[in-house]
Amino acid sequence: MEGTLSKYVDSIPGLVGPAYDGFENHYEVSGDDWGIGWNVGVFYKLTEATTLGLAYRSEIEMELTGESKFANDFSYFDGAAIQNLGTIRPQGSKVPLTTPQSATLSIAHQATDALLLQAGATWTGWSAFEYFDVIATENTDGLVVHPTLGPVPSDGVVDVSDISELNGLGEAYIGHIVEKWEDVWAGAIGATYQLNSQVALRAGYAYDQSPVSTENRTARVPSSDRQWVTFGAQYTVSPELSFDLGAAYLFMNAMALNEVNKGLDDQPTSSLTSVAGEYEIDVFGIALQTNYAF
Repeated sequence: MEGTLSKYVDSIPGLVGPAYDGFENHYEVSGDDWGIGWNVGVFYKLTEATTLGLAYRSEIEMELTGESKFANDFSYFDGAAIQNLGTIRPQGSKVPLTTPQSATLSIAHQATDALLLQAGATWTGWSAFEYFDVIATENTDGLVVHPTLGPVPSDGVVDVSDISELNGLGEAYIGHIVEKWEDVWAGAIGATYQLNSQVALRAGYAYDQSPVSTENRTARVPSSDRQWVTFGAQYTVSPELSFDLGAAYLFMNAMALNEVNKGLDDQPTSSLTSVAGEYEIDVFGIALQTNYAF
């Protein structure tokens, strides 16, 4: 710690350490930005019954700007009692973010008058998402010091250049999460059967690789390879009005989590595991849609 902050915290444990176990704070970030990207698609009819489609979506680079704030006071245990260091005020921040590029190839084949077969594959360039960083864009007004820490300035505020002085990251980094996602493929097959002039039945299956590696899996996105099984139906009342009902079951491979805090050099800041556990995730969803053509 440097400057006027040091005389209030030099005598207590560092703001990252065993004395803070059970008093871990968290920050909330809000921001927005505009980005520019482009899409292109090609549709080709191989035969009267078979069509091909190719679509590409570009990366979009953004820098979300807004405000970061801690949810709670900074507290710790000095061996005898809980001590309250104080509250740090909100400060302006930015989050650099690049959305991935993707390419999709699809094929549809009208096998019979009633049966339509479909398949597709999508490549997504998730390697563009390397870090989730929250970076200060302005200095805070200071740390509002708790009176029990002794003499404080008349306004009760100790100067802090930015929150990175408190979390140990430095270089104005409020938060730094190593993601290093990987490029992935997803594939799907499906069919639509026209039962009669009013009712169409649908079913499908999809396999979706996870961009999250075991090494960099976090509790925020506990992801592994996913499989989807879907069913649906459409009921046509008239050329203008129809209803769609769909259901999907998603299940993921069981996954282990051993997340540790890492510094700006991507190396663990502690030999202790921050979060450890196992995840098993299954999801069931159902949707009803009404379509009306004017």
